[in-house]
Amino acid sequence: MSRALDSGTETLTPEQIIRAAIAELDQLAFSKLRRTSSIYRSPAWPPTIDGAINPQPDYANAVVEISTELAPHAVLECLMNIEQSFGRHRPKRGQADEQNAARTLDLDLLIHGRLRMDTDQLTLPHPRMRSRAFVLLPLAEIAPELHLPMAAGPINLQDCIAALAPENQTLARY
Repeated sequence: MSRALDSGTETLTPEQIIRAAIAELDQLAFSKLRRTSSIYRSPAWPPTIDGAINPQPDYANAVVEISTELAPHAVLECLMNIEQSFGRHRPKRGQADEQNAARTLDLDLLIHGRLRMDTDQLTLPHPRMRSRAFVLLPLAEIAPELHLPMAAGPINLQDCIAALAPENQTLARY
């Protein structure tokens, strides 16, 4: 299944976009979808689109596990192609608004086996995943015993969750 939703994504709910993106991930060449977390709701950041007036809707977040024969950069390219098919337009790397730019879909490669790498295009494991409840909690749902392949050595996923501020240790499910 391959479809472009560029003109219709504004009519889809965040949950519908996540489900459609997971269906696209299930079609990746040389890959197999293994597990999918529940879909979680988290507050948008920044909370407003224009800085003051128009609130953004909550984000929908999920984590999937795929097994793949693809190299990390090939997986990243596939993820970016899926994002584009959903209307995502990425600012150039290094632009001021790159991290907080509005987007219809944001797919991140969190880990790729035990591989650690840092290139201009990709850092593995994802450099900010340890501080994000919207990543850690869905990840713990599908891989509770996971150890993250960090430079200082493997780090237990449950320890990362415990290190979050107490108010960030739970998320609502859709």
